[in-house]
Amino acid sequence: MVKSVVSIVKNSDPYEAVAASLQLLGGTESLLRNCRKVLIKPNLSFPIPPQDGPDTTDPQVVGAAVRAFKECGAKKVIVGDQSVWGVRTRDTCKIIGLKEIVEKEGGELCYFDEEPRVLVDVPNGKFFDTFDLPKIIKEVDMIVNLPKMKTSFISHVTLGIKNHVGYLTFQDRQKFHRMYDLAYVVVDIARVVRPNLTLIDGIVAMEGYGPHSGTAKRMNLVIGSSDLVAVDAVGAEVMGFDALEIPTTQIAMKQGLGKGNLSEIEVVGEPIDKVKQTFERSYIRCVSPYPNVDVYIGGMCPGCAPRIPTVPPNPDPNKKYAVVVGRRAKLPKNLNVDEIWCIGNCGIDSTMSSTNLFPRISKEQIKFIPGCPPLKWYGSQTILKLLKEKGWAKNFSAR
Repeated sequence: MVKSVVSIVKNSDPYEAVAASLQLLGGTESLLRNCRKVLIKPNLSFPIPPQDGPDTTDPQVVGAAVRAFKECGAKKVIVGDQSVWGVRTRDTCKIIGLKEIVEKEGGELCYFDEEPRVLVDVPNGKFFDTFDLPKIIKEVDMIVNLPKMKTSFISHVTLGIKNHVGYLTFQDRQKFHRMYDLAYVVVDIARVVRPNLTLIDGIVAMEGYGPHSGTAKRMNLVIGSSDLVAVDAVGAEVMGFDALEIPTTQIAMKQGLGKGNLSEIEVVGEPIDKVKQTFERSYIRCVSPYPNVDVYIGGMCPGCAPRIPTVPPNPDPNKKYAVVVGRRAKLPKNLNVDEIWCIGNCGIDSTMSSTNLFPRISKEQIKFIPGCPPLKWYGSQTILKLLKEKGWAKNFSAR
């Protein structure tokens, strides 16, 4: 049996770590072969500079990859991705310092939210028959996947496979942002966009309430492989998870995209046990932190559950609130509150079908957060405000 090779390099210098990882995988020339046009796909989520949080792939890791392939003879090295929540990727690249580093190393930037898109087929897709891809994907010879090592309340971890969500438009992402739905979606994408190489940026990783609100965890690691599934399996093990605990790894392995069993993987460089740490899990907080907010659920899915702690966004301590989540939420017959907040389309349906609320509760007292899941509201009412308070994403508007 031929094993998939995964490299683990421990080094606090991103340039040295990337170079060593590529060398362990056969060298840049071997990986590049006859490819002359390379696309590097990092994880560019929010415009948070690396010194303020481990949300995006470290610009220096990206710069190291650009340098390596340029020095090896690549005619053109393009760095492309799309930020989350409708934030302009152009702004993110400038704020985090990526634009400066990429151009310094001889690469160029491509903003997927500004790039023309082409329709591609997804043979036997679980979620898609077709979907739109940035046109640049069809114009390159090699794809290098550069995810960030992070925990996630949606997918347990976000590594190489999960990084494929960046190929979708923001509008399409909103439709599928639920735990198992999203896992199948990103595997559908990975079956079409097959990266030649994945390098996980674990220099400064994220643990806790990821993928955006966790805390920094310095690991000084870069984990690499040409096998997308194997690199995620090893990455998860290094983070203290079981390799097959991760939904995306299970699905991708089932569909033949790579090897997820450690018995079928050869680890070179540092052994897993030497670098392994237990990451704080990113669990869903399904209760309100406020004593005057009661939550009523029934038929709730993971798309709405993570929004509960932020609803209502600015509760008045002198008021009582009810938050309704799910299509079959059971509401008390004698509900005595000042406001009812309905999360998601199911929460709205559940409340509107509960005729026992009227006439004691007026329509003005009922607040709706539409969507399935309600990401547009969540982005504009919570994340947008935080970004603007820091002076970032000034031109952001939830689309």
